[in-house]
Amino acid sequence: MVRTGVRTELVQDLAMGTTTSTSSMGDARFGQWLKERRNTLGLTREELADRVSCSPETIYKIEAGARRPSRQVAEIVASFFSIPADEREAFISFARGRGSGDPGHLSGSREHPWRALHRRLTNLPAQVTSLIGRERDLEQVRALLSRDTARLLTLVGPPGIGKTRLAQEVATEFLEQFGEGVFFVPLASVTDPKLVATAIARTLDVKEDANQPLLDTLTQFLHDKRVLLILDNFEHILEAGPQVGQLLAGCPWLKALVTSREALHLYGERQYPVPPLEVPSSEYKVSSTEHSILATCSAVTLFVERAQAVRPDFALTEENASAVASVCTHLGGLPLAIELAAARTSLFTPQAMLPMLEQSLHLLTGGARDLPPRHQTLRGALEWSYNLLDEGEQRLFRRLGVFRGGCTLAAAEAVCNARGDLPAGAAAGLGSLIDKSLIQQGWQSGEVDGEDRFYMLETIREHALDVLILEGSGEVSYVRQLHAEFFLALAEGAESELRGPRQVAWMDKLDREHDNLRAALAWTIGGEQPVSGIESQPAVAAAYASEWAVRLASSLGRFWHMRGYVTEGRRWLEATLALVDLEQADQLRPWHLNALNLAGVMAAVQGDYKRASAHTKKSLEAARARGDNANMARSLNNLGIMARRQGNYALAENYLSDCLQLYRELGDKVWIAGVLGNLGIVAHIRGKYDEARLFSAESTTLRRELGDKTGLAINLGNLASMYREHGDFRQARVLLDEALALSQEIDNKQRQLHVLAEIGQLMCDQGDYEQAEPLLKKSLELAQATGEQSQVGGVLTILGRIAFYKGENALARARFSEALASHQQAHEHGANMADILEWIALLEAAQAALEGNPEGYRRATLLLGATE
Repeated sequence: MVRTGVRTELVQDLAMGTTTSTSSMGDARFGQWLKERRNTLGLTREELADRVSCSPETIYKIEAGARRPSRQVAEIVASFFSIPADEREAFISFARGRGSGDPGHLSGSREHPWRALHRRLTNLPAQVTSLIGRERDLEQVRALLSRDTARLLTLVGPPGIGKTRLAQEVATEFLEQFGEGVFFVPLASVTDPKLVATAIARTLDVKEDANQPLLDTLTQFLHDKRVLLILDNFEHILEAGPQVGQLLAGCPWLKALVTSREALHLYGERQYPVPPLEVPSSEYKVSSTEHSILATCSAVTLFVERAQAVRPDFALTEENASAVASVCTHLGGLPLAIELAAARTSLFTPQAMLPMLEQSLHLLTGGARDLPPRHQTLRGALEWSYNLLDEGEQRLFRRLGVFRGGCTLAAAEAVCNARGDLPAGAAAGLGSLIDKSLIQQGWQSGEVDGEDRFYMLETIREHALDVLILEGSGEVSYVRQLHAEFFLALAEGAESELRGPRQVAWMDKLDREHDNLRAALAWTIGGEQPVSGIESQPAVAAAYASEWAVRLASSLGRFWHMRGYVTEGRRWLEATLALVDLEQADQLRPWHLNALNLAGVMAAVQGDYKRASAHTKKSLEAARARGDNANMARSLNNLGIMARRQGNYALAENYLSDCLQLYRELGDKVWIAGVLGNLGIVAHIRGKYDEARLFSAESTTLRRELGDKTGLAINLGNLASMYREHGDFRQARVLLDEALALSQEIDNKQRQLHVLAEIGQLMCDQGDYEQAEPLLKKSLELAQATGEQSQVGGVLTILGRIAFYKGENALARARFSEALASHQQAHEHGANMADILEWIALLEAAQAALEGNPEGYRRATLLLGATE
């Protein structure tokens, strides 16, 4: 609240039009350099200011040559632009206006290499093989993408033609042109068109805003940035094409390079049909003088290089050249098919391989399958490769088709070898499939699962799943069931870990398996019952898949919340709850109550308190009917938080006190710590400061003991707020620094935004507005991204105060109005809104004084008094 003793001074200052300004001369050369580097990255002044911890106004003055950066800012700039350590002092001297030399010398000389450096932002995967035979395609695609009018370019072609590889190679050549990044977005595992925006957002690390569609959030983020998106494997989600069109329409500097088996058919789309590799003429006859010429044919070159990967002594000779040429011709120049065939040279010579391959293709094309010729060719090559596997390898290959986004060895063993019917086991089988180029292997680092991970190209995975489905005998249902069971166990095991010291490692693991978890949810929600009567059937198989769906969603709720998948998580929870008769309270199990509570939490985060209250009260009712004290306590805790956010502090205290009593009876220290922290917040708001400190201190002690870094960061922030409001700024900053370090260590964006806001508030209270603003703007950005609606209003209020103190009356009024609207949208009332109304009244009084309107001034000051 505004202190009464300073109100008159503030109004008089505004009425007199008092302003302050700072001016200092700096070095224009450094300003020109900084502006050039900023534009190269496509950053606005506000974005650069946020990254180097100063205000946008400071950046403006530095670029204009009207101000020199402080040494601290110069050091941060040096770090941000990756200036080599041995050149930092020279760079800082230049930035501070103490260097010498003419601008031309400094702008491009090898003696000052930092001037040519800028960060390359990309997640393009490193290529381990060379791209063969695509020189002409690279040139043409590069030329198309370079045109200003080519905003959307789609590489079209059949599976296996090499669209993805070509797109990645082209993209590496555009790192310089797209200063804000070139990003690869794999869509093969995305089965729901609605999740395309989510896939893009996760690649760009953009968090969803609960108050607007994710596509709008992406548009705002990308609006003024030069970014190239590679949207890979779009053909199965063409319904999402308009989303891409909308994104491009709202982002003038954005371009999209799409790979798809068919075009998106959007206005302004340009298509490039990716051709097959050059193959030898059908009339080719080998001779002693011609086989060396054959080696220049791109399809043959690819075959030879990939063959040498499995058989280093392989070479194109007069004896095998004709067979190699025929293999490449029969495979139609399809790179994937050629690579699969070349991998078998470890077992067969090209001469022995050719008749087997010809027979496979002949049988396929002679059948009734309605496929285009090149699709038939690839299918034939895949079937030929499959038929060459032994029985155990075939079982493993087709069962791997159920995995989306790859799998670990443990997952492959549990799902593909549950009955022990893989003769060599999963590990040896995977190694054999790697040798045959049917799967790929990569290392996945991580505290929980630092081990090899195995992937299939989507085209191969689709074929594997097709074979699994065609096998019949219930195998596909059984394997899907094992897949769902494995990932249900993973999710349930992770649930408790998400509150412990390894919570970040487990969230990372769940993120890596998110596509598999989605696939398991989709199968279980489909209502298919687990298979019965199969030998070695798991004991849990008697449960219905819909029951598994609720258990799986309820186990993932905290992960979805903490990692910012709020919209998606809420949708999954609502979908699984729709499978249950919620009116039969005595029939509900603990996971049903947990799912209700989590759906309530997600709805509350999005400001939907009506739905949140309905879910949570249903859970409370059912928990009481069952005598389930754990879920009863959880429901009371959530209702207490909702009551606090809506300004009903007495009710919040009642809910939380009852909740604490239940958890003490249960002896659950994790939840006791959380509820104590919530009670501390309510007590502090109600002016019960000694009680608040006691609650917070006990909670903090418990969370240190438990290793709960998220909870500890929450407590430290709450304690810091108490110290700040009582004038102990030094101790408040000590606590906040620890809280921020913890939040960054566990990569908890929601905690970071709260701590940044507290530090900004602290600096504001100390009058350090220049340092406070970038911190508050970063907090606001995170709050909008994660959907923390109440925090949006709180940060806007502090920014409004800063604008007020700086004499920016119109900006202050706008920020206060936005803050008020934000609290109203979240259905929140109480002290926060009273504070905002007071500031608005103060501004109206000042404006009336400026305009010489005595009556307006009188009404505003009366309103100001009424807010006390």
